[in-house]
Amino acid sequence: MILIKEDIINTLLDIIYISIDFEKEVRNYGTDVEIAGSEIYLLKMIVEMENAYITALAEEMKITKAAVSQTTKRLGRKGLIVKTVAPDNKSKNILHLTKKGLRAHEEHMKIEKEVRERMVQAADILPAKDLRKTAEFLGAIRKDLLGWMENR
Repeated sequence: MILIKEDIINTLLDIIYISIDFEKEVRNYGTDVEIAGSEIYLLKMIVEMENAYITALAEEMKITKAAVSQTTKRLGRKGLIVKTVAPDNKSKNILHLTKKGLRAHEEHMKIEKEVRERMVQAADILPAKDLRKTAEFLGAIRKDLLGWMENR
């Protein structure tokens, strides 16, 4: 049993490292500029968040406003986002994707969809009762790691 647990832990750590390596790769996502993993993630957050502005993004992503500000400046220089003044607050800039930014986001979402499909396909080998246990197990790991990260 101990060997099986070690094998599971090692496999999960390998998956984490594969994911980290994947996100470190710089891609163009169908555009004429290179886009880092942190930049494409910020584009995704801007799309998903209504009235995305720096403070809200920083809070949602649990990173500093300075980090979001730096990344948005790079995205702006690359022609991926634009800022507009919020109608209800002249000191707040709302972030929007440009056509190029939308193209990059759409390409990123295609990749994410392919990864999800691969995961679903891999999960098809498990019977439903094992899927439930696996979901509980992975959920417990996720919850524990998030708590650990917040408290360190």
